[in-house]
Amino acid sequence: MMGAPNNRVLISSATAGAGKTFVSSNFATLLASSGKHVLLVDADLRRGTLSEEFGLQRKDGLSDIITAGLPIDRAIHYHVLPRLDVMTSGTLHPDPAGMMTSDVFAQTLATLSERYDVVIVDAPPTLLASETAAMAPSMGTLLLVARADQSESGELLESVKRLGHVGAAFHGVVFNAVDTTQRHYRGYSYGYGYEMYRREPAHALGEADTVMPRRIEPEHATS
Repeated sequence: MMGAPNNRVLISSATAGAGKTFVSSNFATLLASSGKHVLLVDADLRRGTLSEEFGLQRKDGLSDIITAGLPIDRAIHYHVLPRLDVMTSGTLHPDPAGMMTSDVFAQTLATLSERYDVVIVDAPPTLLASETAAMAPSMGTLLLVARADQSESGELLESVKRLGHVGAAFHGVVFNAVDTTQRHYRGYSYGYGYEMYRREPAHALGEADTVMPRRIEPEHATS
């Protein structure tokens, strides 16, 4: 994003069920439709579902690059949509946290950043997986997805604290499944409507701006 130290965007949530993969997929599709060359990466090596979103096979993905030396080109599904490529999670692994702190993962990110305009990383929930905080310092932009009828403000604040422990900060909160007919959402006091996020770090949850994405269906996705 503009002003960010690199072209990597990490998208996470506090807990499961907020719709981070839905948001990641639609954000990637929007950027690709605007003319950007985009790679969408499933970095949830515990239970990633990005492959299901686009009707792809999970195997031969990110984890296989790190643990089995799979060449990067073999781990990318090219032209899933115009200007959008996808890297699935690959084989699920019992120690994803260790994988995400490896030199191989860092080198992989650097290589992908050189090849694409934007690399979007669909990360596991911040409060359920320590590897999200481990990845955060290497990302240029970090977004936290909250489901309007489900996410609790305490969970979001704790997620902000977790990243703060590694010297990182979310740059914005994406509210998913918002009922825009209601001015006040459960647990929050954000006004009706939306505004795009800022690049300044959100030192407190209330300072983070919000983004409300609209759904874009990939033409051949199965879910």
